[in-house]
Amino acid sequence: MNLEEYIKENTATFDTFLQDFLSNNLTNNSAKLIEAMNYSLLNGGKRIRPLLVMACAQNLDVKKEYYMNVALAVEFVHTYSLIHDDIMDDDDFRRGQLATHKKFDISTAMLAGNSLLTWAFQILSDESTHPNAEVRNYLTSFLSSSSGHIGLAYGQSLDLEYQSGSKNTDYQEILKIHDLKTARLFKFCVRAPFILYDPEIISDNQKTEYLDIFGTNFGLIFQATDDLLDYRDLENNEVPSTVNIMSYKRNDEVINYCEKLANDALISLKNLKIDNKILTELIRFIIIRKS
Repeated sequence: MNLEEYIKENTATFDTFLQDFLSNNLTNNSAKLIEAMNYSLLNGGKRIRPLLVMACAQNLDVKKEYYMNVALAVEFVHTYSLIHDDIMDDDDFRRGQLATHKKFDISTAMLAGNSLLTWAFQILSDESTHPNAEVRNYLTSFLSSSSGHIGLAYGQSLDLEYQSGSKNTDYQEILKIHDLKTARLFKFCVRAPFILYDPEIISDNQKTEYLDIFGTNFGLIFQATDDLLDYRDLENNEVPSTVNIMSYKRNDEVINYCEKLANDALISLKNLKIDNKILTELIRFIIIRKS
């Protein structure tokens, strides 16, 4: 199976799992809040975070329900962040459709985002995610720290400060935002499946360091290429945002930066003696992707 087939097949697998999960757990479909949650989750998307979880776990002897629950939790947190980002930026559209707060209203969208965030932790703390309570607690704590005031939320706060002009930015600060807003969640996507496979990795600092290099670099590449794609979409006279890496680097410099990150990430896999063709192809793919 080539990478294109893998992405197509596993995206469909995740979407089916997600739809079944929502159907079984969101029974009051007439409620406005439930409609908003469904709308935001089923509104398309690349599903790159669930795909990364699945690509890691499928190379290991991990029960499917375990890693699919982790994939759900990650996508719930990601979707919550998009809902809130769109509100803060007052964006009208997301993925070619009305943003959740435009489709419904700001209050409902905020509640939908909050509900998805808290639901992610509920999923991770459930025995269906793993029979070992230590594993469940670890994953819940790890995702919480990745999402909150020392992770994603902090990165968004810095992003808003720089966009408003209340704080000066530079290239290193952009990389810091990329790490906080994007890479922290990707780091979870990589480390979590290995914890499901072998809970002893929790206390193995060397292995977690190698896993974190791959996950962090994957996330940094993804955000840098997102910035590059946004820059290419600008009109002739427009300039990139001050929180876009293209304000500080040329196109070729960003590609070289991403290539180095990918090479370092693949070295970390080699150090772990992990032979995963899909992960290797996936991290290369996100550098050259067109959307």
